[in-house]
Amino acid sequence: MAERRRTDKLNSEFKKLISMSLAELDLLSNISILDVSVTEDLDRAKVFVSIFGTDDKQKMLEVLKSKSGAIRHFLSTKMSIRKIPQLFFEIDNTEVVSSRIDALLKQISQEKKDNV
Repeated sequence: MAERRRTDKLNSEFKKLISMSLAELDLLSNISILDVSVTEDLDRAKVFVSIFGTDDKQKMLEVLKSKSGAIRHFLSTKMSIRKIPQLFFEIDNTEVVSSRIDALLKQISQEKKDNV
């Protein structure tokens, strides 16, 4: 239980500091950090991002990956933990999936109304 609270607190702190780091790297205008999930051993952290304002989301993801060393260095200067995890960036498609589910539910509802 205590370990879970520690991990949640670290996730929140990583999210805030990674956003600060992106602002310093002038990348925050196109990227929003949605969530961070760090492993309990601090070995890895998945960083879920939303990329907007560009059609080439994969290219922006590659830019993020190429800047992960600089971001980790920034984290090491701001946090006093024994180990800074490796960062793995992933595009969060939750919004796209959610929109698709909403559209399907509306379609089903409309079909039911049409059949009544």
